[in-house]
Amino acid sequence: MRKLHFFVLLFGMLSTAGSAIPAHYLAAPLNGGDEVPVRDTKATGNANFKLSSDGLSLEFKLIVANIDY
Repeated sequence: MRKLHFFVLLFGMLSTAGSAIPAHYLAAPLNGGDEVPVRDTKATGNANFKLSSDGLSLEFKLIVANIDY
């Protein structure tokens, strides 16, 4: 469900493209409890997004920990 909320927020940010608004920031915590189906894992992370004020570019940073192959 959290992924759905994330994409709704991201879509909302992108739909404001072209308006004179400041850059938008969004941070999304990542963990196995947010997966579908839920996964028992020690892996965690954080995704940070920044939409430019003109809506033409999106920067992101993905930080992860405890990822095993």
